[in-house]
Amino acid sequence: ELTAWIARMEKARAELALEEELVYRVTPKLDGLAGRDEQGVFATRGNGRVGANISFAWERGIVPIGGRGLGVGEIVIQKSYFEDHLSERFEHPRNLCVGIVSADVVNDDAKIALEAGAVHFVPYVGLISWTGDGVTLAEQSEAISTELRAQVDYALDGMVAEVLNQEIRDHLGATNHHNRWQIALKERGESAEAEVREVLWQTGRTGNITPVMVIEPVKLSGATISRITAHHAGLVRERRLGPGARIEI
Repeated sequence: ELTAWIARMEKARAELALEEELVYRVTPKLDGLAGRDEQGVFATRGNGRVGANISFAWERGIVPIGGRGLGVGEIVIQKSYFEDHLSERFEHPRNLCVGIVSADVVNDDAKIALEAGAVHFVPYVGLISWTGDGVTLAEQSEAISTELRAQVDYALDGMVAEVLNQEIRDHLGATNHHNRWQIALKERGESAEAEVREVLWQTGRTGNITPVMVIEPVKLSGATISRITAHHAGLVRERRLGPGARIEI
């Protein structure tokens, strides 16, 4: 998938007849609560443009790494602090971060973490990174990810690779979900087996009907999962995803 994405970037370079070589950057993909800090307002990421105002979080003690007003980033807790003090009471550092900005009253564990300066807002622009050419990225992506991961004291769920050339970014644009000039290098995470109890049919805003599998609740990556999308009716039929089917999540 990464190789195919790099090929698309190089195809775009040819379409634009760019003489300069493309430069790629890889940054750690933080696993926290995404937000935006600019123009005096601190907001949750929401749909990427509009989110809930959580400026009060500064008063609760979140530390802005690098200062205020640096744009999009993530609320995270230091991994070393979490493992030493909170791992026995919380399944994932992200859960604590969500509670800090969503709860009316911050619990005692969160208060102690905040007072210790362990809860940070990390702007993406300040993250460590690797830069280089596409060939090196394709051949050494695992080594690059390993090296970056070792330097970050936060929970991660992979890396993000992107093209730095602005002409390519402008040319490729974005879908409703992501920028075409970026790709998430997700690692295979935890998995679990569960039994399907029933299949429901969910109508979206556009009128598309999507099958949703109701499963026996299982805990995975800090969340309790009880519903899984089956993507489309053809998949339900092809893989016989009815009640009693066992699936891997």
